[in-house]
Amino acid sequence: MVAGIGYATIEAMDLIVDVLHEKDCYDARQIVDNVVRRAGKNTQNVPVFKYLRQVGIDSADAYKASGLALDKWVKRDLKDFRVKMYSAPFFRKHRHQSMRDVIDGCTPENASAYIPFFSRDKIDLDLLRQFLIANEEKLDYSNSSYASNFRKLAALYDKLKWGW
Repeated sequence: MVAGIGYATIEAMDLIVDVLHEKDCYDARQIVDNVVRRAGKNTQNVPVFKYLRQVGIDSADAYKASGLALDKWVKRDLKDFRVKMYSAPFFRKHRHQSMRDVIDGCTPENASAYIPFFSRDKIDLDLLRQFLIANEEKLDYSNSSYASNFRKLAALYDKLKWGW
């Protein structure tokens, strides 16, 4: 639990690290009510589903009934996690490969852009989590020009693991 640190200082990256490492160090109600909209002001790539589940919201109906205004992060189609410029190379070279093949055969940066093109049933969540943790430094904009792709992938992981 956050003690001395106020929830106003929590950023999207803190939530991504919490989701990937399953630390559960935050009060989910505080995250849902006070952090997501602020941390996600300029981005959709903020994990939200883990925290929604922890406060008992586990379906579209429960979300609608909650009255929460988090549509920007919740109501994302899987295609919203894809970077269009990677579509042609993915379908030309990798569509018949497994996620493991793409991770092993591409740079992490390219793999981060290709993985969202796999169908939901072809995305191995354990492997995705391992990939993101292995490339955690690339989630930081000061370390990587591909941070946006990696953060998008972390948000996709959150949606597929805890979403509906």
